[in-house]
Amino acid sequence: LGLSLAQEDNHKKAEPYLEKAAKINPNDIFALSAYAFTLNSLDKQDEALSYLKKAAKVDPNDLQVLTIMGSIYDAQKDWDKVEETYERALNVDSENPLVLNNYAYSLASRGKELERALDMVTRALEMDPENPSYLDTKGWVYFKMGEYEEAKEYIELANELDEGNAEIMEHLGDIYFKLDNKEKAIALWKKASSLVDDNQEIINKIEKGLL
Repeated sequence: LGLSLAQEDNHKKAEPYLEKAAKINPNDIFALSAYAFTLNSLDKQDEALSYLKKAAKVDPNDLQVLTIMGSIYDAQKDWDKVEETYERALNVDSENPLVLNNYAYSLASRGKELERALDMVTRALEMDPENPSYLDTKGWVYFKMGEYEEAKEYIELANELDEGNAEIMEHLGDIYFKLDNKEKAIALWKKASSLVDDNQEIINKIEKGLL
């Protein structure tokens, strides 16, 4: 029941059921990771990590557990843990597209190892060529490389495939700004801002008209 609710993105209702499942089956990696995913979706990152660590003791090579851990460490800007977790995941499966994409995006967001990031996300896209998240990541790597036309090609396609994604729209605005189309950039930032609550970073871009 909790998983069904979580799949409907109703994590608040899912939480008590998944909590009970994890307590009844404290060594069930599926119950632990499902509960951790819901906790993370509710911005309870530290609690989520505590259950992910329990799951990792059951199976240290579970890719779902490692992927969620990596995303939480990334949100917390714990870069050493990010790299440790994703490297471990790649040791388990060096061709897992989600791991390749998420690690590539983390590296790109920090402007680090961009050639490696490009290689990883390119491999992810070979396996899932119409995934908007992967297309956005490849575009973002190009953006960080200063290759703005290439970035626009991939992120425009990502935006077409996932029109309601604020992050993709914000990225596209950043690219247009770098391509000296400030009016288009601000319009995209405003649209992105309308899709999320109180994103101060986007609001600052709109107010200042600057990246």
